[in-house]
Amino acid sequence: YREYEGKPIELVVFSNAEEVELLINGRIVERKPVCMDRPFPNSVRFETVFEAGTVEAVSYCGGKEISRDTLETSKKAAKIRLTPEKNVLKSDGQDLMYVNIDILDEDGKIVTDAELPLKAVLTGTAGEDKSGAVLAGFGSGNPITEENYTDDEATTYKGHACAIIRSGCTPEKLTLQISCGDMKEYFYGPMLPSTG
Repeated sequence: YREYEGKPIELVVFSNAEEVELLINGRIVERKPVCMDRPFPNSVRFETVFEAGTVEAVSYCGGKEISRDTLETSKKAAKIRLTPEKNVLKSDGQDLMYVNIDILDEDGKIVTDAELPLKAVLTGTAGEDKSGAVLAGFGSGNPITEENYTDDEATTYKGHACAIIRSGCTPEKLTLQISCGDMKEYFYGPMLPSTG
C-alpha cells in the first residue's frame, strides 16, 4: 500500500465478538457491531484513509475486551529468510523438501508487497554425475505468471516464494543459496541418509 498514502480504503475485520473497535496509530477510528449477514458473516467494515503505521482491532463482548490483533506497515526489503519444512531427506531419488522463502524488512516483518527477482543455486557434495539432489521447482503462488517453475529464477509474490528440492540417490550435504541483488541467504541441508 505504499502508493495509497492519504487515499480512501476499506478495512474488514473478522471477529466472533459482539463489537470491534479499530485504531490507527493509536487513534480510535470507530467502534461498530459485528455483522452476521452474508457475504461476510462475523465481520465489520471500516471506511478510512490509508496511513503507514499500526492498525489495531480490539474485539469486545458484553463491553469487555476479549481479543486484540495488530498489523504493522513494513519497511523496505532488507533480507531473505529460508524455512525448510523438514531437516532430513531420504536418498531415494523421490523425497521432497519444501523451503519457504520470505522477504523481510530490517525489523523482521514480511514485506507483503515485495515482488522481487530471486535466483536459486543448489549444490551438493555428490555432484551431478552421481545422481545428486536437484532443484525440482522454484516459484511463488502468483496465479498470473509466465515463469517456468523448473527454472532457477523466480519472482516473489506478496513477499513469498518456495523452492522444492528432490533428493538424489546418493547421501550428500546440500547447500541452497537464494539471492536477490545484495541480499543472499543460505540453507545448509543435512547429510541425506541412505535408504539402506
